[in-house]
Amino acid sequence: MASPETNQSPTHRRLTGRLKQPAVMGVLASVTSIMAYGSAQIVTKALVSGDGDTPPQVGSVIAFVAGATVLFFAALPSLGKDLRAPKRNLLWVAIAGLLASNGVFLSFFALARAPVTVIVPIIGISPLLTLGLAAVFFRQSERITKRIVAGALLVVSGVLLVIFGSPT
Repeated sequence: MASPETNQSPTHRRLTGRLKQPAVMGVLASVTSIMAYGSAQIVTKALVSGDGDTPPQVGSVIAFVAGATVLFFAALPSLGKDLRAPKRNLLWVAIAGLLASNGVFLSFFALARAPVTVIVPIIGISPLLTLGLAAVFFRQSERITKRIVAGALLVVSGVLLVIFGSPT
């Protein structure tokens, strides 16, 4: 009896093979992240302003508890191994968590006080900071090309147009 894989077309096998590649999975995960994060901004704005009127601190705590619950179950299979990681690695993870949680809280705070159409593009330029830090800390493994710099400058230009063209 033939296996299901032998009945697949060569194109289908190539495509499924490519989808298993780490870079492709990373791109798909980032696109899914954009959809989730972009939708979360709208929900957050409704929550912390207008009829929702939830304080940003409360909203960010609820978001983190919900997110931590999901992440706990996602990490559960490898949690024992991860907790045995070198203490220095765990320290860096904790620092990253503190920075990320402050970023989320400040985005809730910002969305409570200004239009989502202004705040989200400003938050969206965070990759510029990441590019700069990557150039400093990962210069051996990360290449910052002229094309990447040009794209980053286009992003900043777009954000400036949104900020200065916004009726706030």
